[in-house]
Amino acid sequence: VALPRLDEAALLENVCERYARREIYTYVAQVLLAVNPYEDLPGLYGETVMQQYAGRPRPGARAPPHPYAVAAAALRGLRRGEPQAVVISGESGAGKTETAKI
Repeated sequence: VALPRLDEAALLENVCERYARREIYTYVAQVLLAVNPYEDLPGLYGETVMQQYAGRPRPGARAPPHPYAVAAAALRGLRRGEPQAVVISGESGAGKTETAKI
């Protein structure tokens, strides 16, 4: 969803709405935000989900927010010879380690 305005209140509202729908990942430009659900969300990870992010997205299309999408984009960049970096940042208990494991 493209927000009509990008400020703290609009971003927080969007993240809360997505979280209520059990959508814990949100894009803000090229940044992937994650909200730790503190529970297992079946169907969020695994080979089947990973395949949705494999390959090149259609022109003008963007894969739904997910760490797999970030990894796939980084891999495409590496294959083009472009240096890549993925920064995982957050407070203690935010889920950084679990996100990095997948």
